[in-house]
Amino acid sequence: MDKTFSFVQLIIAVVIFLCVVSGVIGHIVLGHITSIFGFIVSFVFIALSWVLIRISYKELRENR
Repeated sequence: MDKTFSFVQLIIAVVIFLCVVSGVIGHIVLGHITSIFGFIVSFVFIALSWVLIRISYKELRENR
């Protein structure tokens, strides 16, 4: 059960990361991110979602 849960958690983390990246790219293309604060917030969201992927992958490796 733990292995299945860890695998699903990793899939959800990857989906979240892809959504964040595509959202940031969309905002940049549309010109909604025009300030340095917008770029910083975007970078923080990308970094946090990347950390979530790393944690999920680490849990999956430990459950194998």
